[in-house]
Amino acid sequence: MVSDMVEGPGKIGGGLPEPIDGEGGEGADKAGGDAAQPPHAAKPRGSIDPRLSGLPGAAASASTPPASSSEDPGDEFRADLASFLDRAGKITTLRVLNNDWLPDRLRIAYEQSEQVDARARGVRNLAEVKAVLALEGVGGPPPLPEVNLRNVMPRLTGGREIPGRERPKPLSTLAMRISADEFPADERFQASMLVLNAIDAVEFKPHRVEPLAEMAEATSSVEDDAERTDVYRAVLRAAQGLWEEHKAAPESKSEIGSGEYVHILASLSLNSHAIRVERDATLAALRHAVEDEELTPEQRTTASSGLDD
Repeated sequence: MVSDMVEGPGKIGGGLPEPIDGEGGEGADKAGGDAAQPPHAAKPRGSIDPRLSGLPGAAASASTPPASSSEDPGDEFRADLASFLDRAGKITTLRVLNNDWLPDRLRIAYEQSEQVDARARGVRNLAEVKAVLALEGVGGPPPLPEVNLRNVMPRLTGGREIPGRERPKPLSTLAMRISADEFPADERFQASMLVLNAIDAVEFKPHRVEPLAEMAEATSSVEDDAERTDVYRAVLRAAQGLWEEHKAAPESKSEIGSGEYVHILASLSLNSHAIRVERDATLAALRHAVEDEELTPEQRTTASSGLDD
């Protein structure tokens, strides 16, 4: 069960599988982390191999033998070609099948987190936030083990998400629900801190990015000025901590990228207008984070886009 200050409810442990590839990575998709623009939560970050663009009609062709030529390729060749076209047709239907071909453990983790996310969409008060945080799967499913999936989903994993199926993010949903009009204003601070604790417990660090960005946006709904500043600075510290861990291990796929860091900072800057208590010191800390020497000028512009001149 969850106490008033939850510790570790977002961990993907105690029933959810570890990343199947054993490396905690998501394959070769690093571009999303290094781009200047913040990632879009609803779209896969990878691209589909254009060489597969003609395959949807391939399955229909599988039953038609190849055209005759002056040299008959033989029955064995035709059988091999038909088998290839049949496999290609199945591969391209993965966008419709969504996660039906995932390993069972990962498919179960997705389904579990989707159920938790559905419950998170209905929370209306602090007690219901605590109840959701106590559920397994609240941190979301583990990263896609692309190394293991290449045999069944070649080039079609869409980077960080399964094509046609968004990765469930219950902690992001909770952050949005806390700022909803019907949520009791006097319970928002405690609920926010509980969710932040849960975000910090998510093991795969890139999966903390979207919930932190949503928490930055939810900050303005906290009623008390001092408590609002506390939540805001907690989000900023969490972002800076993730970025420092990236700098210590820049090649690790389990760390965030610069684009993800900028995504959180941009959300903080866009909501900086709500800070009244310790405003100067808080915004100075944000500007210091924005001016990090490893960010490009374009990234710094994006990260500070909401700050006052």
